[in-house]
Amino acid sequence: MNVVLKKNMVVVGLLPRLAFANPFVPHITPLSLSRFLNVFPMRTMSTQRRKPARGPPTKVVLLQDCNLGEKGSVTEVKRGYARNSLVPNKIAAFLSPQNKHLIVPDAKSAAENRNLFANEETQTIRVSSKLSRSFIEFFRQEHKPFEIVQNTLSRIIQKQLRVDIPIERIEISKPINSFGAHQINIHVSDTVVIPFQVDVHPLKSKQGTASTNKR
Repeated sequence: MNVVLKKNMVVVGLLPRLAFANPFVPHITPLSLSRFLNVFPMRTMSTQRRKPARGPPTKVVLLQDCNLGEKGSVTEVKRGYARNSLVPNKIAAFLSPQNKHLIVPDAKSAAENRNLFANEETQTIRVSSKLSRSFIEFFRQEHKPFEIVQNTLSRIIQKQLRVDIPIERIEISKPINSFGAHQINIHVSDTVVIPFQVDVHPLKSKQGTASTNKR
């Protein structure tokens, strides 16, 4: 209010100068302007209405499957949405010590599923990039028979590349039992298949039985 009065006083103080400079508005006087400002006060930043601050979100337990997640999962929603819609319609209940028995440990909210999907997608990209730039070399004695199967490939990939590939995700037509370059397929995910190279060389010196190289 003080800011409005000060601003009005400044305008009223400047009015005589403006009236003197412009003789065509002699009817405007400081008194009439003051009455005008009292009827229509000038709004400043200090007198503007501010929107009430929104409270923090609240946690609820879902009582049924919905777009917010699975039944028994815990998620965060706006307080008004929970109070006016979810709780009255028995879609969710406020999280409290009395309602903790409603929580299902394995149930996931929609936000958790989105984060899980994003993490899986990131992991798939990282593993695919690493496998596509690497290959494995085995060294075996020349006059002894050998076989390299999924179990051996999975163990060597984990040891050398620090990537865990389950045995069932390694696709080979038959066990590798000859020297040379061999191509296998690694199913990084249900939709991503990476061709992976396995080289088998005769053992000529005291080398390791397996090594990895990057292309």
